[in-house]
Amino acid sequence: NPVTGMIINPYRFGSAAPPVDIGFQTVWKTDNAGSSVSNQIKIPTRSGYTYSCHVDWGDSTSDDITTWNDAAWTHTYASAGSYTVTITGTFGTIYFNSGGDRLKLTKINNFGAVGWATLEWSFSGCSNLTIDAEADGGFGLVTNFSGAWYNCAALTTFPLLDVSSGTDFSYAWGVCNGLTAFPLLDVSSGTNFYFAWYSFTALTSFPLLDLSSGTNFYAAWYGCNALIAL
Repeated sequence: NPVTGMIINPYRFGSAAPPVDIGFQTVWKTDNAGSSVSNQIKIPTRSGYTYSCHVDWGDSTSDDITTWNDAAWTHTYASAGSYTVTITGTFGTIYFNSGGDRLKLTKINNFGAVGWATLEWSFSGCSNLTIDAEADGGFGLVTNFSGAWYNCAALTTFPLLDVSSGTDFSYAWGVCNGLTAFPLLDVSSGTNFYFAWYSFTALTSFPLLDLSSGTNFYAAWYGCNALIAL
C-alpha cells in the first residue's frame, strides 16, 4: 500500500524523460543523401549565435568547438554508418533550413540544456527525422520557433516539450503530415501561428491549446482535412 505523502520519482525507475543535461543527442546516417560525402556529416550552424561546446562524434573521437564556422563541424568517419552524436556546453542553434545534410539526421534522442537561443528553421526539411517520445529540452530562452520542424514528414508523434517561452510559431510544424497526434503543449505566450499546423493530413483530432495570446492564425490549420469537428 502507498505511504501517505510519499512522492515517487519516475526517473528512479527509468520510465520518464532523460534529464536535459545529457546534452543535445542525435543519430545520423552518413550515407543518406546530403551535401557531405557518404562517410561524413556536417552539423549546420549559424552566425550570430554562441558556440562553445564539446562534440562527441560517437566513434571514440571528439572536438571542442568555439566558433560557428569552424571546419570541425564537418566530421569524417572511418566508414559509413549510423552514429550517435552528443553535444554538451553552449550550442546556440542548429540551422538546416531545408538544406545541407538534413536527410542524414534520423533521430533526436534529446535536445538538452545547451543554451538554445532560437529554433528558427532549425530542423526544417529533415524529412527522415524522428524524435524520442521522452525527449526533453532547455528552451527557456527561445521565443522564435518559426519553421522549427517544418516538413519533418517522418514524425508520427511529437514529445511534450517546454515551448512556453515561444511567441512565434509560424510554420513551426507545417507539413508534418505524418503526425497522428499532437501534444498539449504550452503555447500560451504565442502570438504568431501563421501556417503553424497546416497540412496535418493524418491528424483527426486537435488538443485544447491555450491560444489566447494569438493575433495571427492565418492558414494555421489549412489542409488539415482529416480533422473531425466535435
